[in-house]
Amino acid sequence: MKSLEWSLMLFFLVSIFPSVISQCSIAAQKGLIAKTCKETPHYKLCQSTLQAGPQNLKANLRGLTLIAINAAKEKTTMIVNDMEKMIASNPRLKDPLSECRGFYKRVLSDHIPRALEALKKGDPKAAANGLSKAAAGANECQKKLIRLSKKLAEDGMSKADVEEFDKILTIKRLKEESQERWKALINIIRTLYYLFVIIRIIIKKLIR
Repeated sequence: MKSLEWSLMLFFLVSIFPSVISQCSIAAQKGLIAKTCKETPHYKLCQSTLQAGPQNLKANLRGLTLIAINAAKEKTTMIVNDMEKMIASNPRLKDPLSECRGFYKRVLSDHIPRALEALKKGDPKAAANGLSKAAAGANECQKKLIRLSKKLAEDGMSKADVEEFDKILTIKRLKEESQERWKALINIIRTLYYLFVIIRIIIKKLIR
């Protein structure tokens, strides 16, 4: 009888053990994410981004870095695609958007792949250096496109502004057809810059 009781107890313990371990692991991951994100200036974005990543990458800082970089890659792809659509619907936007569009394409083809490769090799410092350049460029493009959006949305334009932007759209048409698209694009660009800031902070913790 006692043997049966011990067998049943052992079966019970074995059956719940994986669940207990899993719950402890999830709690530890949430704790790591919360602690990491509190050190960034964009806590909510950091937390939502890292929580949305694959479970198997949440156990350590390297995994959290990979989640954040992949999120940045996704946002960059969205930006490039949105710019392409805007240019396709109005080819006159090609020149004003060309510099930043080229930058974001380089982020996808160069900065992010190099950072991922550096992390794979166990060299977070090299990854940080590359992504610092990406962050600086993202910040500059954010400022440039915000200035461009404001100029395009103004009711009145100076002669210099007219010469610079007369190839794009009339102000009235911009307001009617493109203003929301610009706002959406700038919001994604701003989010991407914040993600790069978050990534740099996490990588600095890796380097310590």
